[in-house]
Amino acid sequence: MYADPPKNTRIGSDPSGEITEGSTVTLTCMSEADPPVHTYTWIKKSGAVELKSGKEKTLIFSKIRSEDRGEYLCQAVNRIGQQDSPAMFIQVLCEYHCKSTRGKIH
Repeated sequence: MYADPPKNTRIGSDPSGEITEGSTVTLTCMSEADPPVHTYTWIKKSGAVELKSGKEKTLIFSKIRSEDRGEYLCQAVNRIGQQDSPAMFIQVLCEYHCKSTRGKIH
């Protein structure tokens, strides 16, 4: 019986790139594992906050806010081992109240 810990663990983002405040963003944790991944844990690196853990491979922001910007990683676990994805930086652009300050040097 051949078994592997998770490998090639990475995060996909839809949409990707710069994200406007208030939009819906879905992060998906992708990993190759045999036996399959049984737990995905999502972590926000700033503050090392564990956001959620379980069988769900997606993290969904229904109305993303500027405070949600930062680095995120997912951890894939199967019964052989675990692997963290590289961190993904989510950049959230302010839609309303920040426009007047953009481009100014403080």
